[in-house]
Amino acid sequence: MPDQLPGIALGSEPLFYIERGVAAFAALVIAMSLLARGLKGELPSQVSTTGLTYSESLERAVTSSDEAVTALSLRVDQLDHDLRRRDELIRLVAAEVLDLSETIDTRKDAGGPPPGDR
Repeated sequence: MPDQLPGIALGSEPLFYIERGVAAFAALVIAMSLLARGLKGELPSQVSTTGLTYSESLERAVTSSDEAVTALSLRVDQLDHDLRRRDELIRLVAAEVLDLSETIDTRKDAGGPPPGDR
């Protein structure tokens, strides 16, 4: 400990220790905050005299990803529904074509005119 305490301590030894403790605690809080965010995968994008700047919050990124997945899932469900409807229509058209083909073949065998020649 120096013989002369800093001016801010005003000659009070307990105040000097309190100030030193507060400064050490603040440094510890800052270090732990950086470590905790670093472990979550968030690193500061800018370090300046005004502080640290992070590009995007991890929670915001996760939320926007979840929203994108939900939107894509809805779109896939809609496309699946549309494809099922299209397949059903194709089956109906194919059935009608087969029925019409059988009708034409039956009339040809019977010697009658085709359905469109009346």
